This record gives sequence, structure tokens and C-alpha cells, in this order.
Amino acid sequence: MAIDRLTPDQEARLPEFAHEWQRVGLATGQADRLRTERGIRRAYLAAGLPPPSVCIWARSPLEAVLGAAHLGVESGGRLASALEETYLELTGHPASGLWGRLWAPFVAPAHDPLRGFLARSLGFDPRAIGGQVDGAWEAARRAVRPLITPGLAGQLRIDLGAPVRRQVVDRFWAPVCAQIQDEVWSRLKAHLEAGHARRWAWLRTWTVVADLYRLLRVQDALLAPTHRRTSSDRLAMADFLDRVCGLDVADGLQGLMEVARAAGCWWPHRSGVVLCERPTHLGLDPQGRLHDEAGPAVQYPDGWAIWAWHGVRVARQVIEEPETLSAPGVLAEPDVEVRRVMIERVGNERFLRDAGADRVAADEVGVLWRLDLPDDEPLVCVQVTNSTAAADGAVRRYLLRVPPTVRSPREAVAWTFGVEASGYHPTAET
Repeated sequence: MAIDRLTPDQEARLPEFAHEWQRVGLATGQADRLRTERGIRRAYLAAGLPPPSVCIWARSPLEAVLGAAHLGVESGGRLASALEETYLELTGHPASGLWGRLWAPFVAPAHDPLRGFLARSLGFDPRAIGGQVDGAWEAARRAVRPLITPGLAGQLRIDLGAPVRRQVVDRFWAPVCAQIQDEVWSRLKAHLEAGHARRWAWLRTWTVVADLYRLLRVQDALLAPTHRRTSSDRLAMADFLDRVCGLDVADGLQGLMEVARAAGCWWPHRSGVVLCERPTHLGLDPQGRLHDEAGPAVQYPDGWAIWAWHGVRVARQVIEEPETLSAPGVLAEPDVEVRRVMIERVGNERFLRDAGADRVAADEVGVLWRLDLPDDEPLVCVQVTNSTAAADGAVRRYLLRVPPTVRSPREAVAWTFGVEASGYHPTAET
């Protein structure tokens, strides 16, 4: 008979497994390469595939997707050069660095049939082999289907799978993918256009589009880990059923679990596998969003990094040099969420002053300032003065952001205390 519900003891362990697999997906530090490659071999064998002959270790997802796109591209050609230049530009490494030593042995040079064959055999097509490697999940799902009811399966997806996916995939890997997409395509296009600068405009445009079309494999590679059927949330559910419920359904997934616990993301291919080191640093706020107040929120061993403020990806300058931000530059930012972060980092007082905010009203409580923002609600702040001088004799002024609907400083200050303006009658001020 199929299990239709968990016992109280089993249900109590759901948060434990959710936290465990969240830690697995967010782990930092050097990968355990021996354990990872052992898990890779085990995963391939479980899928009925010969173990890969080559394991290529990349230092970041950026290097993995750009470097793997290098495979099968003629060495020294415009595509190879654009990929390498884009990577070096984003990490700041010299051209003679590890990039060349890592990928050059696998790149097909011109007029070398043997090396060309080897490069094609490692050909970068995660869709072709990824489905076979992930077939172990389908086998496990078929095995567990008669053992648990649909209701229990739904509970596991909600109470265990969803928290893991939200934290690992949605809040970590999805921003990593978005950052690479934002950074790579514009730079690849610029490098390719520079390589055809002397051609006629129509021919240059056509050639650049054709080259970028050939590099769509970068996009496929980037999104492959989030689309895999053996993502961390599903591995967590299989692990729970195996270790807590005693259902022998995860044997074919042990290799994939070992890889997940020992390394970062990875891409399977016919004759080889590209693996990624884990971040050296990962900063999160209390809600689990990417965040760091002083430096990169995510950083990898090759120096590639992401800066973020409470889950919003921003430029390095916004986090590390907010004093250099200007009001015109902030107002020119088209992304509303990024603009809000920039205003917060600049500070309401300086931003309102430099942007030329309007003085809306003044009374005995303070001064109300307003600045209209493009595609966003107005920035309205009330300026108040501390009634008690500081120890050095100075009188401090404060600027508090309030809803754009307020019409007077008294109404604004009353709002900060959660009362109506008519009911705001302080008997003493401190």
C-alpha cells in the first residue's frame, strides 16, 4: 500500500533536509575534485554511459560557458578571440593567464583533423547528453510513484523542494545567469563588430549576427543547470525518501548527490564534462537574497564577481564607491529597482539636494521635499531638526522618506509614528 502521509517524526525532519540541501547549493570554498570526479563516473554509469575521459575544471560559471563555447571553434579565429577577450575583460586577467592554458588543449586548430575530431567529440551540447545523465531521476520517479500517494508527493514538493529551489535556484543561480547574460552579449557583439570595422556596414551587421547565432550555445549552457531534472530540490526530495522514509529509490542518484555536495555547477558532454568551482564568497541578507554592503555578494576564484544589494544586482561602483554617484547618473538609470538602490546608497539628503528637489511645504514641524522620478513614484521626504543639541553643541537635521501622498510636514511626521496628522500632538520632543 502506498504511503499517504508522513509520521510526526518524519514531518519534523523536513526543515532539516531543506536546510541541508540549501547549504549544499550555497556552499563556498574549494571543490573536492576527487570526490566530484568519482561522483561523475558513478552518475554516468548509472545512466548507462561510459565515464567521461576528460574533466575540465573552470574557475567560474563565466569561464565555464565561454570556455566551453570555445570547444570546436577554430583556434585564433574571430569567434575564439571574441570569447577570450570578453572573458578577460570581465575578470581583468591578462591574456597569458590560466584561460589559455586551460582551454587551448581542447580547441580545434586549423588544418589539424585529429585535434578537430577530439574537439568535436567533446562538443558542447549539454542538451544531447544531459537528458541521459538526468535519466536517473526519471528512473527514481517511476520507482517511487507506486510507493507514495500524489498527496504526499505534493507535500514534499511544497515543504521540501520549494524552499530549496527558491533559495538555491531562484535567489542564487538565476541572478548568476542574469549577470552573465547582461555582461556577455553586449561585449561579444562589440568585439565582433571591432573585428569587422573595415567592412561595409551591411556586411558587418550580417556577419556579426551570424557569429552571435553560432554562439547561442552559450545561452543553452548558461540555462542548462536550472533546467536539469536533477536540480538540488529534486535531489533533496529523493534523499529524504531514501534516508528518512526508507524507500530504496535513490541508488541511481547517489553519484549526482555526491557531485552536488562536492562542487559547483557542471555540464555533461559526450566524452568529457565541464565542472565549476564553488564561489569563494557568497553574501546573503536575512531573507536569503544576494547582498553585501562592502564588496561583491558573489565572487569566484578567477575574480569574476556580482555586486548586489538585498537581491538587486548593481554595478560595483554602487556598493564600493557610492560617494562617486551623481544625481544625473542616478536619474539616467533605466532600471527602477537599481535606481532605488542607488538613491539609498547616495542618501536621500544629498540626492534631493543635487537633483534639485522641490520644497513643497514647511511648518513648525519641518520641511517637505519632493522629487518626481521617471517610471517610479515620487521621492518625498520630510526634513526635521533634532530639538536637543548634541554633545558638541551641533543641532542635527534628519531626512525621513514618507509616502508621496502626504501634503505637509506635520502629516509626514505623524505618518512615521503611525497616527493621523490631527492626532499628532507631542507633549515633549527629544
